[in-house]
Amino acid sequence: METLHLTSYLLSELFAQDLQERNIPFEKIIILDQMPLSTVISQMQEKDFDKMVINLYVGMGSIGRKIAPEWEDLHHVLPSIPQYEPLDVKNLLEILQQWWPAYIRVPYQEFPENIFNLADEVGIIDAQMLGKIDFLSLKGYGYAGDYGTILASGANFPTVLQLGDLLNESWRACDIFVMSRLNGDWNQDFLSSVQKNKKLTVIMDYLPTEAWLADFESQLQQAGVGEFALQWISPKYENLTTIFDEYHREQAEFDAISLKSRL
Repeated sequence: METLHLTSYLLSELFAQDLQERNIPFEKIIILDQMPLSTVISQMQEKDFDKMVINLYVGMGSIGRKIAPEWEDLHHVLPSIPQYEPLDVKNLLEILQQWWPAYIRVPYQEFPENIFNLADEVGIIDAQMLGKIDFLSLKGYGYAGDYGTILASGANFPTVLQLGDLLNESWRACDIFVMSRLNGDWNQDFLSSVQKNKKLTVIMDYLPTEAWLADFESQLQQAGVGEFALQWISPKYENLTTIFDEYHREQAEFDAISLKSRL
């Protein structure tokens, strides 16, 4: 799967050209590189706020790149603002084209150009994925089972595919879903899966507060899933000793093999 360095792309003529082709005004985009989200929170809370905030290197990626580590970003953003974690560059541009305002978090430096290349390799490619990809169900592609329901955020799409293969091989198959819209309407197939399996595991490079988790669980219960066990798997940030992304997942026990053992 081809990747690109996202900061270089966002500062390039190619990004400016992509925006122009889609009639996206560059002046309405705030890009946070080294600066933390706290520098724009007051703006985002204003009633007439109408910009897109792209926050680079949240979570594990903030180590050594941000002024301070940033893996608690979401609970500072107003729930009324659409929140995203894009799957790839194509998805990022679609988000920029559709929503004003919005908060877009990008955990990792190397960003996929097009996840459909990876999806095609494993046979996951159809009209659903070529259209709206706010919420993807992978149940129809061999990633389904009664062991539980797994929900992964957009940046973890490649890893959760690897995890799904490992679970299938060990007879612990789960229903797997991936979301790029973090606070949108719940997918009905997903709700039915949680209701059936009674266990939901969320995989995201984010450290939620107890209050945030309680609200997350309450939203699902209000959507009609009833009682269920919630497991939230974040990276073990305290284990990180390097700024290099290629070592982060293994060190933080957030790679597919480690995730399987943490379920």
